[in-house]
Formats: sequence, structure tokens, C-alpha cells
Amino acid sequence: MAAKWGTHEASFRKLESAIKEYSAKECGAQIGAFAKHYKACQDLAEKLSFALVKARSNGVTGGDLKDFRKDSGFNDAYKALDREVDALWKEQEKAFQMTTMAKQTVSDLKILGEHVETDIKAHSKELKEAQEELKKSQDKAKSGKGTVSPSAVKLVQGLEKDFNTQSGVLGKLMDRIQAASKDLTEAGGLYRREVDQTMENYAAKFQKTIEKILDLAPKSAANEAGLPTALQERVLGVAVKKAVALGQEIEKQCRTALEKAAKDRALAAPEMKAAGAGLALLKKSHTALAANRKKYAKAIKDAKDSKELYKQFRFADEAFAGAEKALVETAKALAGMK
Repeated sequence: MAAKWGTHEASFRKLESAIKEYSAKECGAQIGAFAKHYKACQDLAEKLSFALVKARSNGVTGGDLKDFRKDSGFNDAYKALDREVDALWKEQEKAFQMTTMAKQTVSDLKILGEHVETDIKAHSKELKEAQEELKKSQDKAKSGKGTVSPSAVKLVQGLEKDFNTQSGVLGKLMDRIQAASKDLTEAGGLYRREVDQTMENYAAKFQKTIEKILDLAPKSAANEAGLPTALQERVLGVAVKKAVALGQEIEKQCRTALEKAAKDRALAAPEMKAAGAGLALLKKSHTALAANRKKYAKAIKDAKDSKELYKQFRFADEAFAGAEKALVETAKALAGMK
């Protein structure tokens, strides 16, 4: 039996490298590396946006990526972001794999723990049965109806010695299994807790990020000839960019409100107040843009760059709708909290 129990210790030792490699500390550090690259991508995307404006002022008239990459400054900024996204993807894959392996190791430890407990119970049962048989033999001997079996005494003594020796060892092993399982369970949940959807999908949707940056490119002077002032980039473009930024800020405030409310609902009040004030400003801006779209409907339709103009107004619509939806849904969620 002692030899059999020794295999449990050997099985645990085989898992020790995984326990160390996929610990909460190591998984946390890897997710931190992932987050660091994500932040770097965001910073480089912002630089690419600035390079886009500069490229337009340098004479780029087209609206496609290949047109802007003809500008050396834009092309350098694009390549820097592209390289960083590759690095981000590698760190993301490693973070996901590590937390997945942490979960798998928890399963392996659970199976090992079950085997240890099963063998402890089986040995305890065997010892109890042997002790009961020995007692029967001793009772018969006392009554003069038999003698105590030497083999029964030897068996009980052997089982008791074995059990006393190994139970302490296996008890400590179970403590180690439970401690490792607790840490790895924490590690296995880190990815889903620390990585939001935008961060997780950044590398996969990199092309979408580039498209959004290109969508916000200033209009070429050649394409703005004859447009009313309200539809020109210096007016419409700026207004839409502000609306989009405000909408994103409102949605961020709503997310923060929910995070704070998870600890104490009262903590969400400042964020909700700020989000409400922001939505009021965004609604005013959106109403003004909608009025210009209606007022200059024919000019927009006849413009050389009409598709881009329609796109700008759509951005404003989406910004307002998204912010309004976020605020309404957050308010409902908070109302349902105790």
C-alpha cells in the first residue's frame, strides 16, 4: 500500500512545473505584457491618425490605404503599428494558452486528489475490517472458545503502521494539491476578468481599426470645391470627431459606473451624472448636425464626395445612438442592483 501511495507523490511532482509555469503570478504577468502591447497599439493608432492628417496636407488626394502609404510619414507610422499588432497577437496567444493550461492543471489536480482520497478511504476500510476481525478473535480467546490468530495481529499491526506513516504524508500532499488548485483556479479566470472584448479583438480586427482611421481622414481640397461651409472638413469633420469622442467617453463612464456599483451602488452616481450631462451636449450637437443634413440634402447628394459626407453623418448618428443606449441600459442595470 505504501508503494502505491508513493505514486501519488510522483504524480504531483510531474505537475509541479505546470503549477509554477501557469500560476496566478505568471499568468498575471503575461496578461500584463498583453495589456502593455495593447496600450502601445492604441498610442501608435493615435499617431497614425495624426500622420493621416499630415499626409493629406502633404498632398495625398486619395482615400485608400495604398494612397496614404505613398506618404513616407504615414507609411512609417503604419508599419510601426503593424509590427506592434503582431507583437500584441503573440502575447495574447501566450496569455490565453497559459490561462487555459492553468484550468487543465486544475482538472489534473482534482483527479489526483480524488485518487488520493479514494486510496485513503480504501486503506482505512481495510484497517477497520482487520481490526474488527482481530477483536472477534480476541473476544473468542477471552471466552475460551479459541486463540488469537498471530497472523491477524501481524496484519493489523502492519496496516496501522502503514496508515500512521502514510496518512501524515498524504495529508500534507492534499494540502499542497488544494493550495495549487486554488492558485491555478485564480490564474485560469484571469483572462476573462482582465481582458475586455475590445482588447481581445484588437489584433483580429486590426483591418477595421485602419478603416476607421481612414474614414476620419480630412477631405481633399479638390473634393470640397463648392461645398457649403457647414459641410467642409474644418466644420463638419471637426464636429463629427468631437461627437464620436464624446460618445465614446459617455460609454466609458457607463462602464465605469457599473464597475463601481459592483462594490457600492452609490459610487456610480458621479459617473452617471457626468454621462447624463455629456449625453445632453451630444444630443444638442447631433440635433444641429441633423438640421444641416436636412438643410443641405441636395448639396450633399450632388457633392463629388457625397459618400464621405453621408458617412460622416452616419458616424454622428452612431455615436449618439450608442451613447444613449449605453446610458439607458446602465441606468436599468443599476436600478436592478440591491
